[in-house]
Amino acid sequence: MTQTDTKSATSTPTKASAQSKRSSQSTDIGVRGLVIVRDPQSYEVVNEGDWRQLDYYLTEAQTGTLASLSTLHVSLARLEQSVFVDLDQLAELGAGEPVLTPGPAQKGPLPVPSGSAIILKEANKLYLVPESSWQKIPSVITGDAAVLINRKAVLAAIPKSPIASGTFCVLINFLGIDGAT
Repeated sequence: MTQTDTKSATSTPTKASAQSKRSSQSTDIGVRGLVIVRDPQSYEVVNEGDWRQLDYYLTEAQTGTLASLSTLHVSLARLEQSVFVDLDQLAELGAGEPVLTPGPAQKGPLPVPSGSAIILKEANKLYLVPESSWQKIPSVITGDAAVLINRKAVLAAIPKSPIASGTFCVLINFLGIDGAT
Protein backbone atom coordinates (compact mmCIF):
# COMPACT_ATOMS: atom_id res chain seq x y z
CA MET A 1 0.00 0.00 0.00
CA THR A 2 1.42 3.42 -0.86
CA GLN A 3 1.41 6.31 1.55
CA THR A 4 -1.51 7.86 -0.37
CA ASP A 5 -3.48 4.62 -0.10
CA THR A 6 -2.78 4.43 3.62
CA LYS A 7 -4.10 7.94 4.17
CA SER A 8 -7.30 7.30 2.26
CA ALA A 9 -7.86 3.95 4.03
CA THR A 10 -7.69 5.43 7.54
CA SER A 11 -10.50 7.30 9.19
CA THR A 12 -10.28 10.93 10.23
CA PRO A 13 -8.18 11.14 13.39
CA THR A 14 -9.91 12.11 16.59
CA LYS A 15 -8.60 14.74 18.98
CA ALA A 16 -7.40 11.98 21.34
CA SER A 17 -5.51 10.14 18.61
CA ALA A 18 -3.91 13.39 17.43
CA GLN A 19 -2.75 14.07 21.01
CA SER A 20 -1.45 10.51 21.28
CA LYS A 21 0.48 10.94 18.02
CA ARG A 22 2.04 14.21 19.26
CA SER A 23 2.93 12.53 22.56
CA SER A 24 4.67 9.62 20.86
CA GLN A 25 6.57 12.04 18.62
CA SER A 26 7.74 14.04 21.64
CA THR A 27 9.41 10.97 23.19
CA ASP A 28 11.85 10.72 20.30
CA ILE A 29 14.19 13.57 21.22
CA GLY A 30 16.98 11.23 22.34
CA VAL A 31 18.17 10.14 25.77
CA ARG A 32 20.25 13.30 25.97
CA GLY A 33 17.65 15.50 24.31
CA LEU A 34 16.90 18.66 26.28
CA VAL A 35 13.64 19.89 27.77
CA ILE A 36 14.01 23.51 28.84
CA VAL A 37 11.52 25.27 31.09
CA ARG A 38 11.49 29.03 31.52
CA ASP A 39 7.77 29.39 32.16
CA PRO A 40 5.42 26.75 33.68
CA GLN A 41 3.23 26.99 30.59
CA SER A 42 6.07 27.06 28.06
CA TYR A 43 8.35 24.09 27.45
CA GLU A 44 11.05 23.98 24.79
CA VAL A 45 13.05 21.06 23.40
CA VAL A 46 16.28 20.45 21.56
CA ASN A 47 16.65 17.03 19.98
CA GLU A 48 19.87 15.23 20.84
CA GLY A 49 20.61 14.71 17.16
CA ASP A 50 20.35 18.48 16.60
CA TRP A 51 22.70 19.62 19.36
CA ARG A 52 25.21 16.90 18.50
CA GLN A 53 25.54 18.41 15.00
CA LEU A 54 26.61 21.77 16.44
CA ASP A 55 30.25 22.79 16.48
CA TYR A 56 31.99 21.70 19.66
CA TYR A 57 34.96 22.98 21.62
CA LEU A 58 37.49 20.90 23.55
CA THR A 59 37.51 21.32 27.33
CA GLU A 60 41.31 21.56 27.47
CA ALA A 61 41.16 24.72 25.33
CA GLN A 62 39.00 26.51 27.90
CA THR A 63 40.15 29.06 30.43
CA GLY A 64 38.53 30.83 33.34
CA THR A 65 35.09 29.79 34.56
CA LEU A 66 34.46 27.03 32.02
CA ALA A 67 37.81 25.41 32.79
CA SER A 68 37.03 25.53 36.52
CA LEU A 69 33.53 24.11 36.10
CA SER A 70 34.86 21.25 33.98
CA THR A 71 37.67 20.44 36.43
CA LEU A 72 35.43 20.61 39.51
CA HIS A 73 32.77 18.30 37.98
CA VAL A 74 29.96 20.80 38.57
CA SER A 75 26.59 19.49 37.38
CA LEU A 76 24.85 22.84 36.85
CA ALA A 77 25.90 26.47 37.00
CA ARG A 78 24.34 29.76 36.01
CA LEU A 79 26.56 31.91 33.76
CA GLU A 80 24.78 35.24 33.26
CA GLN A 81 21.92 34.41 30.85
CA SER A 82 23.27 30.93 30.10
CA VAL A 83 23.36 27.64 31.96
CA PHE A 84 26.27 25.18 32.10
CA VAL A 85 25.27 21.48 32.33
CA ASP A 86 27.78 18.63 32.70
CA LEU A 87 26.01 15.59 31.26
CA ASP A 88 28.70 13.30 32.68
CA GLN A 89 27.53 14.15 36.21
CA LEU A 90 23.98 12.82 35.65
CA ALA A 91 24.32 9.26 36.95
CA GLU A 92 20.93 8.07 35.63
CA LEU A 93 21.55 9.32 32.11
CA GLY A 94 21.89 6.57 29.52
CA ALA A 95 24.46 6.47 26.78
CA GLY A 96 24.01 9.05 24.06
CA GLU A 97 22.70 8.34 20.60
CA PRO A 98 25.14 7.46 17.83
CA VAL A 99 25.98 10.50 15.75
CA LEU A 100 25.72 10.18 11.98
CA THR A 101 27.02 13.64 11.16
CA PRO A 102 28.79 15.20 14.15
CA GLY A 103 29.58 18.86 14.14
CA PRO A 104 33.16 19.95 13.58
CA ALA A 105 35.66 20.57 16.38
CA GLN A 106 36.55 24.23 16.85
CA LYS A 107 39.90 25.49 18.08
CA GLY A 108 40.18 27.83 21.01
CA PRO A 109 37.77 28.78 23.77
CA LEU A 110 34.02 28.61 23.53
CA PRO A 111 32.64 32.03 22.51
CA VAL A 112 30.63 34.00 25.05
CA PRO A 113 26.97 33.40 24.19
CA SER A 114 24.77 36.37 23.38
CA GLY A 115 21.38 35.86 24.98
CA SER A 116 20.14 32.68 26.64
CA ALA A 117 22.02 29.49 25.84
CA ILE A 118 22.87 26.12 27.29
CA ILE A 119 26.50 25.03 27.44
CA LEU A 120 26.65 21.24 27.51
CA LYS A 121 29.74 19.37 28.63
CA GLU A 122 30.08 15.76 27.55
CA ALA A 123 33.40 13.96 28.02
CA ASN A 124 36.01 16.42 26.70
CA LYS A 125 33.59 18.42 24.52
CA LEU A 126 31.57 21.58 25.09
CA TYR A 127 28.52 22.38 22.96
CA LEU A 128 26.91 25.82 22.82
CA VAL A 129 23.15 25.35 22.30
CA PRO A 130 21.70 28.81 21.55
CA GLU A 131 18.15 29.83 22.38
CA SER A 132 17.42 30.07 18.64
CA SER A 133 17.61 26.26 18.40
CA TRP A 134 15.01 25.63 21.13
CA GLN A 135 11.57 24.56 19.83
CA LYS A 136 8.37 25.17 21.78
CA ILE A 137 6.15 22.19 22.63
CA PRO A 138 2.75 22.13 24.37
CA SER A 139 3.10 21.61 28.14
CA VAL A 140 0.26 19.07 27.95
CA ILE A 141 2.64 16.46 26.44
CA THR A 142 5.51 16.88 28.89
CA GLY A 143 4.57 14.06 31.32
CA ASP A 144 7.35 13.36 33.83
CA ALA A 145 9.06 16.69 33.15
CA ALA A 146 5.96 18.60 34.31
CA VAL A 147 5.80 16.55 37.52
CA LEU A 148 9.44 17.36 38.29
CA ILE A 149 8.89 21.07 37.56
CA ASN A 150 5.96 21.08 40.00
CA ARG A 151 8.29 19.52 42.58
CA LYS A 152 10.90 22.25 41.97
CA ALA A 153 13.58 20.08 40.32
CA VAL A 154 16.28 22.16 38.66
CA LEU A 155 18.18 19.49 36.69
CA ALA A 156 17.15 15.89 36.08
CA ALA A 157 17.81 12.92 33.82
CA ILE A 158 14.43 11.38 33.05
CA PRO A 159 14.85 7.73 32.05
CA LYS A 160 12.90 6.06 29.26
CA SER A 161 9.59 4.71 30.55
CA PRO A 162 7.56 1.77 29.23
CA ILE A 163 4.52 4.06 29.44
CA ALA A 164 4.17 6.15 26.28
CA SER A 165 3.67 9.40 28.16
CA GLY A 166 5.88 12.43 28.26
CA THR A 167 9.48 12.17 27.22
CA PHE A 168 12.82 10.85 28.39
CA CYS A 169 15.31 13.65 28.43
CA VAL A 170 17.61 15.96 30.32
CA LEU A 171 15.38 18.49 32.09
CA ILE A 172 16.75 22.00 32.68
CA ASN A 173 14.48 24.21 34.77
CA PHE A 174 15.43 27.88 34.43
CA LEU A 175 12.63 28.74 36.90
CA GLY A 176 14.44 26.97 39.72
CA ILE A 177 17.91 28.32 39.02
CA ASP A 178 18.81 31.29 41.22
CA GLY A 179 18.96 34.45 39.12
CA ALA A 180 16.90 33.07 36.21
CA THR A 181 14.90 35.62 34.29
